[in-house]
Amino acid sequence: MIIVADGGSTKCDWAFIEKSENVIYQKTKGFNPNINNDSEIKLILESLSLNRNDVVEIYYFGSGCSSTEIRSSLKQVFDCVFKKSKNNIFHDLEGSALACCGKEKGIACILGTGSNICEWNGKEIVENDLYFGNGYILGDEGSGSHLGKLLIREAFTGGLGKELLERFTLEFGNRDQIIQKVYSRSGANVFLASCTHFISQNKENTVIKSIIYEAFEVFVKTNLFQISPLKNLPVNFVGSVAAIFKVELHEVLLKHNYVCNKVVQNPLEEIVKAILN
Repeated sequence: MIIVADGGSTKCDWAFIEKSENVIYQKTKGFNPNINNDSEIKLILESLSLNRNDVVEIYYFGSGCSSTEIRSSLKQVFDCVFKKSKNNIFHDLEGSALACCGKEKGIACILGTGSNICEWNGKEIVENDLYFGNGYILGDEGSGSHLGKLLIREAFTGGLGKELLERFTLEFGNRDQIIQKVYSRSGANVFLASCTHFISQNKENTVIKSIIYEAFEVFVKTNLFQISPLKNLPVNFVGSVAAIFKVELHEVLLKHNYVCNKVVQNPLEEIVKAILN
């Protein structure tokens, strides 16, 4: 059996490929090696419903796996759980680029719990001296965690209005409870990204709409402008935030003369095709 996985901080999608190339899909809780410790990750891996002795190779494309050191450390966790397989750890950007660009040149963007961007030459990521993503505290512009921060900012500073604030508080708690979830518990990025559902439900509200556009404007100016200033490559997106707010994303891109080529909410099937071919 071969396993291919697309791993985010919130959820992880797994594909179990048998000898007949029959594919079985499964979902688990997600993880990020920059945020979750080895024990937490190990528990998630052990929760998979399969016989681990049947696994011969794993291709894991995960968020937070940008550096050689982190990939090496995460591989040790996989090796501990899947002792008989060859375990390959890749950055989730590589999987996203495979899924939305394939063998064509283009810009691959992730807009999910976090965000990231790269230029893809049809075979691999084009290296540069810029650093994108950078986590929910220092970056992740346009992501679910970014949207969550913007929403909470409006809630705390009186921007939501009485009725919307009451609904917000009912769903997420009061200020003290939210501060505790963000600063005193692990998984703050996932909590912040969980606000995306509330934003989606209320996106016709003027303040909420401005939050969405603000997040995408920041993504374009701090990420897309830097990596693709000539605007000569198609721009592709992977992730739930890009899919949920596709209309708003298209509008912001068009405003800056970028062409949105493709939006893929769940890239795993495309990654599996690329690996099998």
